[in-house]
Amino acid sequence: MFPTLLSFSAFGLLVLRVVVGLVFLPHGWAKLKNPKVMAQGMGWSAAAISVLGFVEAASGLLLILGLLTQFAALLLVLVMLGALYYKLTKWHKKFTGDGGWELDFMLLAANIALLLSGAGAWALDAQVF
Repeated sequence: MFPTLLSFSAFGLLVLRVVVGLVFLPHGWAKLKNPKVMAQGMGWSAAAISVLGFVEAASGLLLILGLLTQFAALLLVLVMLGALYYKLTKWHKKFTGDGGWELDFMLLAANIALLLSGAGAWALDAQVF
């Protein structure tokens, strides 16, 4: 329907990467800053929360830069599968509403898209690899 827009697909991947990275970077950073507080809410150890925080923050930064994009997206796919598992089976959250899993589902889909499509032309991956 809009064939001329297809020439901007690299820009679309840039927007997707940066937005997803900007979502994960502060969430990971918050876990790294206060792992004990975050651990209490999840029932995990502070060490496990620190690892999760590092994965989220580092992967978010890598997505923003477009560096090792598919690897970062794979890690975040695993993170989001874990989040969905907890929300569905442990916390029994509904799709929408307080603590719902609709945004987790969307972030899973976005990371799957990045995993399957790569970073695009406007990324460090395109220059390095």
